[in-house]
Amino acid sequence: MIVNEELKQLAENAHGFLKDRAGPKAFRAVRDQDPAEGFDVGLWQQMSELGWAGIAVPESLGGYEMGPLAVVLVAEALGAHLASAPFAGTVFAATVVSDAAKEGGAWAERLTALAEGRGLFALAIDERAHHHDLAGIQTTATSAGGSVRLAGSKRNVLDVDAADSLLVLAKTDDGLTLVDVAKNLPGVSVKTAVQLDVRRTSTVSFDNVEVERSSVIGGLGQAGPSVARGLDLARVAVAAEMLGAAKAVFDMTLDYMRDRKQFGVPIGSFQALQHRAAHVHTELTIARAAVMKAASTLAESPDNGPAAASVAKAKAASVAIHAANEAIQMHGGVGVTDEFDVGLFVKRIRTLDHAFGSHTFHADRYARLRGF
Repeated sequence: MIVNEELKQLAENAHGFLKDRAGPKAFRAVRDQDPAEGFDVGLWQQMSELGWAGIAVPESLGGYEMGPLAVVLVAEALGAHLASAPFAGTVFAATVVSDAAKEGGAWAERLTALAEGRGLFALAIDERAHHHDLAGIQTTATSAGGSVRLAGSKRNVLDVDAADSLLVLAKTDDGLTLVDVAKNLPGVSVKTAVQLDVRRTSTVSFDNVEVERSSVIGGLGQAGPSVARGLDLARVAVAAEMLGAAKAVFDMTLDYMRDRKQFGVPIGSFQALQHRAAHVHTELTIARAAVMKAASTLAESPDNGPAAASVAKAKAASVAIHAANEAIQMHGGVGVTDEFDVGLFVKRIRTLDHAFGSHTFHADRYARLRGF
C-alpha cells in the first residue's frame, strides 16, 4: 500500500540507515552505557538531519509535512531495527504545537527547533491504567491573573531527562488545556524508572505549579481537538513500530526453526510448528493492512481517524504480542536469554503495548466509538 515512489524511497532509506546504525548490537551498547536520556541522543540527531523529527511539521514552519503514511513507514523501520528514539512523542508534539505556531511567535520557534531534533517535549498525559483516557484527566489548570496553576500527577511520562520541557494536559472548567512546563519549576517533582527496554518512564507531580499564561498552547480549554489528532497519529506510529518489531521477531523465529534440529531434522519441518508460523504470518499481514489503512484514513478522512487508529493499535499490539509469545515458545528457554536477540524485541513489544494506550484500551475505545 505504498502509494508513490517518494514514500517507497523513504522506507528503503530508513531501513538502510538503521541497518547500519541500529539493531541489537547497537541496542546493547546503549543499554550498557546506561545514558540518562534512555536512548542514543547522537543517533536521534542523525535521524533528525534526515528529516524524521520534522516529518509531521508543516513546511511553512520548517518541517517536511510528509503525511501519516510517511510517519508509519519510518516508525515501522524503527521497530524492525530495535531503534530507541522519541519519534512518536515528537509526532504528537509537532501536531499540537503546529496549531499554535500558525499564529507565529515563540511557538513557531519551538516548532522549528523540534523539527531540527532540538527542543524535545516530554508528554505528561497519562494518569490512570487506561492510558490516554482524555475523559478521565484529573490534573487541574486554574487561571490566576497572568499565570496558570497546575495541580495533579502524571504517570508513564517518557523521555523526561532528555526533554527541554513537559507538555502537561490538564482540565479546566471549559475543557482540556495543554501547558508547556519547565522541569525545574518549583513544585515539579519527578520519579524515574527504567523500563524493560531501557527507555526511561517517569511519574511527575505538580504541587500548585505556577506557569506564565503564555505557556498555554492554543488557549485555555481549547486543547481537546489538537490533542486528539496528535494522539491518534502517535498511536498509529506506535502500532507501526510494533509491527516492525513483530516482523523482525517472526523472521528470527523462522531462521531458528530452519537451524534448530530435533530427532535429526530441523524443527521447522514439524507440521504443528508450520501451522503456528503460518498463522503468525497471516496475522502480521492483516495487522499491516490495518496500520496502513489507519494512516490513509488520518490523511483522507479525519472524521474516521479515531476509530481507524484504535483498530490499528489494537490489532498491531495483539498480533505483535502473539508473535512474541510464539517466538519464545519456538525458541524454548534460550529465547529469553540475553544471548539471543529475539528477547530484546519481545521486551520492546511489551513496553510499546502500553504506549499511547494498550490493545485492551483501544479495543474498548473502538467499541465505544461504534456505539457499543
